[in-house]
Amino acid sequence: MPDLTALLEKLKVVDQETWKQIDVGKANRLPEFDISQDIIQGCIQRATEARGWRYYQSLHYLAGEQKIYYSDLRDHDNYDISKGDNRDSPAEALLSSYLKAIEGKK
Repeated sequence: MPDLTALLEKLKVVDQETWKQIDVGKANRLPEFDISQDIIQGCIQRATEARGWRYYQSLHYLAGEQKIYYSDLRDHDNYDISKGDNRDSPAEALLSSYLKAIEGKK
């Protein structure tokens, strides 16, 4: 399963405009905060909405305090476009689903 860096590299190829928004946001972040995940998730949410898609995210707790995040995308008729993978962060889960949806539309 690709990590966040690999997913971002894939995004750069399939949706360069959204990737640019993330890259600019990351460069302009406040130095005392690492808000990269927030920037990625926000940009992908806006890109998803701009395509007329809906996004759904969920958090699941496994044994102990381990968490996994899941996201899937649906079209305006509420049909699944992309089922996500279990990921380590909400941003990673949404980005993974978004990339699957983009690739499925080509």
